[in-house]
Amino acid sequence: MSPVLAMICGLFIAAGVHTAKSGARPAVTAGSLGTANPVVSLAEDVVPGATTFIAVVAPVLLAAPAIIVVFWILRWRWRKAMRR
Repeated sequence: MSPVLAMICGLFIAAGVHTAKSGARPAVTAGSLGTANPVVSLAEDVVPGATTFIAVVAPVLLAAPAIIVVFWILRWRWRKAMRR
């Protein structure tokens, strides 16, 4: 993918998220008379942190079983070749 195209896609995604957040915040404030603002603020902080954590940890958790399976298959084939 072209770096320029990636930048443009990122800009559109960021603009969409910002527009949604800036439109939802006044609606939540008006609808709950401000009582839901702490909950919304907490969600705005927790969701990016959780997705970042998942983005870092998920590949490791998925790679570990794959490495174990590959190691097991190679070990099995090695033993099979040594018996011959």
